[in-house]
Amino acid sequence: MNVLSFLTPKAMVAYLDTEDTLRQAIEKMEFHRFSVIPCIDADGKYRCTYSEGDLLFHLKNHRLDFDDLEQVPLKDVTPRRSYVALPVSIELEELLPIILTQNFVPLVDDQGVFIGIITRKSVMSKVSKEMFLQDNR
Repeated sequence: MNVLSFLTPKAMVAYLDTEDTLRQAIEKMEFHRFSVIPCIDADGKYRCTYSEGDLLFHLKNHRLDFDDLEQVPLKDVTPRRSYVALPVSIELEELLPIILTQNFVPLVDDQGVFIGIITRKSVMSKVSKEMFLQDNR
């Protein structure tokens, strides 16, 4: 099964830019009600994924007030967990162990340009549907 059938394209994905501020990141996560969100650079290349915890711990460790958030570049915040981007050529068998441990997997083309995400929900829905159809044949 081709992993592109699970893809949510970049145009439909909320993501951060490395030039965003900490405040912009918090506001975007709050607006979309996300606990994790991918971040790309000006060239469209995937850089990392930030979690609410990453932002919160940065606030705590640097003793920042809410008023300071517009002055802190997002690139100064270090993610605690690595969400490795996978190439578009990945096989479903390689994807499954990874998607079981995280809500989504960033997908990149051959040049490392972010093209979208594969969500755990999309994989589980399609795989379980395929299994159901096989059992009922």
